[in-house]
Amino acid sequence: MYVRKRNLLMCHFLSPSVPDTPPRDISADLTSPYHILVTWDTPTHPSGVITGYTLNIQYERNGDTTPIVLGPNERSYDVTDLKPYQTIFVTITASTIVGEGVASGYLSYTTMQTGEWACVRSEGV
Repeated sequence: MYVRKRNLLMCHFLSPSVPDTPPRDISADLTSPYHILVTWDTPTHPSGVITGYTLNIQYERNGDTTPIVLGPNERSYDVTDLKPYQTIFVTITASTIVGEGVASGYLSYTTMQTGEWACVRSEGV
């Protein structure tokens, strides 16, 4: 007697959620004396399709935070028109259709008087 077994394909569909991890490999490069190019890569665990990124830039002089909303395929942003001795703090989040995920640790950048640049990476916000 011959018994033929059927192969069954089982699929599990997971509901998307907000990203479990922040964008990774965040770095910055000086593009001119007072312009800084911030770059990043996708989160390790996006928990769905990334629909966009938000850079939150805080300018130390006035304490206001400026959110910059970017598309899902963008992986860089040029922070422009900085002043001598100006410090900015940057965090980045990724979003799915469900909402915004975990923020990256903040990066702080300080320009120097002559257009030199210093970067300090800090964990936490």
